[in-house]
Amino acid sequence: MLEYHPRNHYVNDFTIMKKDGVYHLFHITGERLKLSRGLTDQPRQGHAESRDLFHWKELPFVTALGGACSAVRHKDRYALVDNVNKICWSRDLVKWSEPQLLHFDFKKSVYETEWVQEKTRYNSHRDPNIHRDPERKSYLMFFCSRVRPDIEPDIFLRGCVGMAESEDLVHWKPLPPALPHGRHVFPESPHVIDIDGRYHMFFTISPENGLRHAVADSLRGPYREVENQDLLPCYVSASETVKTGRGWLFLGRLEDRTERCNRSRLAPRALCLPLGVRILEDDSVAFRALPELEKFRGNCLFDSKKHNLGDGWKALSGDCRINRSRAKAANLHEDIPANSLFLSGNITTALVGYRDSVADFDLEFDMQLPTFNGNDVQYRGGFIIDGVKFSLCSVLKSFSCQDPDSDILAVKSVPQVKLDRYYHIRAFRCDGITQLYMDGNLLMYLPAYGRGEGRIEFFADHNDLIVKDIRLWGIKASDPSGFDVDDPKGDIMNGIRF
Repeated sequence: MLEYHPRNHYVNDFTIMKKDGVYHLFHITGERLKLSRGLTDQPRQGHAESRDLFHWKELPFVTALGGACSAVRHKDRYALVDNVNKICWSRDLVKWSEPQLLHFDFKKSVYETEWVQEKTRYNSHRDPNIHRDPERKSYLMFFCSRVRPDIEPDIFLRGCVGMAESEDLVHWKPLPPALPHGRHVFPESPHVIDIDGRYHMFFTISPENGLRHAVADSLRGPYREVENQDLLPCYVSASETVKTGRGWLFLGRLEDRTERCNRSRLAPRALCLPLGVRILEDDSVAFRALPELEKFRGNCLFDSKKHNLGDGWKALSGDCRINRSRAKAANLHEDIPANSLFLSGNITTALVGYRDSVADFDLEFDMQLPTFNGNDVQYRGGFIIDGVKFSLCSVLKSFSCQDPDSDILAVKSVPQVKLDRYYHIRAFRCDGITQLYMDGNLLMYLPAYGRGEGRIEFFADHNDLIVKDIRLWGIKASDPSGFDVDDPKGDIMNGIRF
């Protein structure tokens, strides 16, 4: 797969530090075990390096620490702050000192000071994220926490993102929460970036696992949530956003089932590919594909601007046709372009399939749900890849993903969707991991395993569907299936230890 994870291990909460043009990734790690129903986090940090955030080289573990860390530079040294209670020092990001305890006094603060097991397993405080405050020449630490019961008796509303200040990274003074309580049971993995004079906080929600976003006018907050919903389905969670010469690049922890088709809990798997961060006019966030994603494209398998659709696609069921020239849709006012697909699923689902099987690919096309004879129906259409169904619905205003067993894997709200207009869709798929984009914005990034047939199909249910400008590329990626060549005993298969 393209997404990085150590051999037969996984990437859990992580931090990234740049030194001499090289990015260093430090992350909680553990073994990927067959049929494991829980984390196997180990008391050490995974370590990898990269020059482009796409290609990573695995390095030896850091044995001094094992929890969620934040990397920061202080004078001529680097520090890893672990779990809001320990710190290690290094001059080269390779050799680290023995852990040193941090000094806090939470007794007079608004935060919980004990492990609270009432209705929830989460304990305060953890998941640090440290920033240099240039105005006060001090450090700010953001961390996930909860306020005391006397401040908020409802445990499901106590969650907050705490804040503390230090001059030496060892002695810390608690401050009021950066993200106030009152909405969540327990935020996790907060981190803050600055764009155009505004400060944006990303965090996840436990136990629901949704990626959230809040904004403030100053680094110290208070932060307020903008979208009030998950930015992405829960498969991309704990995250870090890295500032580069091209702007901020977002990376998240990609979660997966513990093995293909194992209907167990989600577990950490890999570091997702970097995504561009775009701030919209209303302060909301959109993630975009980077140009490097196109570098993974192999041969162009089909391009409707160069090839006739009839040479690559054929009707499988329902009322389908390939237009050789312009025509009118059933509403009598919408043009169907030449060399495009027109599917009509008034009675039977209309289905058109590609002639060859393709496992890993980059697919782009424009599609429209035209009004159907002026009747009010549930307009629904989309595409199916290897049995995994991606469906755009105009009534529910959503894009959904279902696996071959019809289990819903993800649903993304798209309130802007309208009939009689084209949307540009891109599906980038490698080793069962799919990125789905609509008009350039990422809708979902998730593991979606199919039947293994490699079929690509378009469908329309209860309505018409127009598909044009289809382009399909293969993906240049190694095949990870089978036993690892370095493991002749067969103890490791598909990156999972048996």
